[in-house]
Amino acid sequence: RVNYWSATHQKLMPAFVSGSAAWDYDGPCYNVMVGPAGRQQLREKVPCHLLSRAFQDGEPVFYQEGDRQKRIWREAIVAQNIHVKAVIQVWDLVKGGKKSVPFGRVCRRYVNHGAVLVYRGIDKGWHEGVVDGVEDVSDRSGFLAKL
Repeated sequence: RVNYWSATHQKLMPAFVSGSAAWDYDGPCYNVMVGPAGRQQLREKVPCHLLSRAFQDGEPVFYQEGDRQKRIWREAIVAQNIHVKAVIQVWDLVKGGKKSVPFGRVCRRYVNHGAVLVYRGIDKGWHEGVVDGVEDVSDRSGFLAKL
């Protein structure tokens, strides 16, 4: 299981890697099956920068709430990643309680001084990093983590 960034839809989508890596001039790429079970579509030769680790139970996240005119980000913790339905169940840390959220409205929440891996290209590869600052976004429609 992985998360796939869709440039077409401008959001994360659930995906599964299909087969092993292929190599092109930019590095490894993978064929992935994107979308919920029963409606999956094959995406061929997807570069690594469009893939990320699937959300894990207990992982800190933000989720978007509200309509298109007024969306705000809420802090939560993943309760269950229902990957085959493209839904994430979260525990809302402000309001309390469990809630089902569409996959495309969830993103990782990085904590200040938390360890991360940063990809610096095919020549430099992956490097350990530390989050240098996290901006509070509880009342806005964006967020920023400085590495």
